[in-house]
Amino acid sequence: MTTVDSAPRTTRVVTYLILGIVFLTLAGIGLATFRTAKSSHEARRKADRLVATLGLPAAANERIAQVLGDDGGLVCAAPNDELARSQLLATLSNGAGGPGARPVIADEQALNGMRAIIQVYCPDEADEFEQFVADLKLADTAK
Repeated sequence: MTTVDSAPRTTRVVTYLILGIVFLTLAGIGLATFRTAKSSHEARRKADRLVATLGLPAAANERIAQVLGDDGGLVCAAPNDELARSQLLATLSNGAGGPGARPVIADEQALNGMRAIIQVYCPDEADEFEQFVADLKLADTAK
């Protein structure tokens, strides 16, 4: 009795190779989906904390989760960097461009959002940021 090989060896190797690639691709997609779901859950949790801290409407938390993610996005990339501080100071200026730009006494409320974001998303940077803010001249200027 002789057995007949129904598929040549190269056909079997190619089939196994294709199936292996498909399996690895599906495993990679599953892992990426799991990580995304985990990070989006963390992003929603932190957004809920930020919404509660600032007293915002609950509808804002989905958008906050999209913008800040689970790591604070650009706000926490380097909040105590010189460039970030200069951008913050430019935001607190009078809004004029060129030679008319000058610092102003900003309202204390102007920094509440930035403080809350740093406290929720990157609390390790909060003390240094608070030291920087303590040197600013702030007052209750907004009505």
